[in-house]
Amino acid sequence: MEKKKDTKLLMINMVSSGVFQLLMLIVPIITTPYVSRIFSPEQLGLYASSYSMASIFVTIAMFGIPIYGARKIAQSNDKETRTKNFFSIWFLQIFFSVICFALFNFIVIAFRLDNMYYIQSFLILVNIFDISWFFIGLEEIRKNILRNFITKLIATLSIFLFIKKSYQLDIYLFINVLAMLLGNLTMFTSLRPHLILKKKYYHFSKDFLTVKESFRLLIPMLIDTTKNASSKLILVSLAGNYQVGIFDQGSKIIVLLLGILTSMSSALVPRMSHFVSLNRKNELNKYFKVFNSIICVFSVIVISGIISVGEFFVPLFFGEGYSG
Repeated sequence: MEKKKDTKLLMINMVSSGVFQLLMLIVPIITTPYVSRIFSPEQLGLYASSYSMASIFVTIAMFGIPIYGARKIAQSNDKETRTKNFFSIWFLQIFFSVICFALFNFIVIAFRLDNMYYIQSFLILVNIFDISWFFIGLEEIRKNILRNFITKLIATLSIFLFIKKSYQLDIYLFINVLAMLLGNLTMFTSLRPHLILKKKYYHFSKDFLTVKESFRLLIPMLIDTTKNASSKLILVSLAGNYQVGIFDQGSKIIVLLLGILTSMSSALVPRMSHFVSLNRKNELNKYFKVFNSIICVFSVIVISGIISVGEFFVPLFFGEGYSG
């Protein structure tokens, strides 16, 4: 009976994550045609290249915590252990976020980069309040779905209300940063039932093993982020912001669709960690094979869909100037 209940919970979390990502798809589907008709490819290219550079530093600031933190919380057997793990990991996140924020702005000043890079640096500070890994570890993903969707909805309405002219690119960026901050802060309202909020638990982790294990998980995350971001940074240095704008708008649809798989895999991480800790290899392999099958089927459907409608979709969706 307990095994069936665990399987049902996992499926609910995976489906909820997938549905949430689909809801998140609605936002760019609504805003992208509007934004691409206000801002030029050059402007959106500047936005994309500055965001790509900031995203690398955000990943470094997270220091592998999205995976390590979720795994550690999933393995916490009681409230006291969970509280100690949360604060030690979160303070580690704060520490590296502040360092990365300072380093990013030093690079911007040293190389005299555009002001857009300064604004993007706030994404690193906003990253301090991203504790989604805690709720992923608890397998309580659904609680944050509605809050995050509401913040995205507020951001969407703000874009239509306040973005009217091509010179308002900085306002567009601030709206996105503030929406992310609001979404992260709402997570803290659900912390109290799961933690012991006493001062004696508020401490920085002195365990070198924690830093080491988290760093090991940072490496694949950083490789993945750099793989996606470096293409735009290389392109802007070779061909300028116009080509980056065309490339970014084209890849945006693909990235959004891949987000569905990412969110579903995030829901799977705590359960896999639980099976590893109990040495239940048969069940671990079973879930791994099932999820791989889901990935294959989903990928074939998405690839076929993009190829079949791409030629007609681009001018209708993005407007003039994006035929490239």
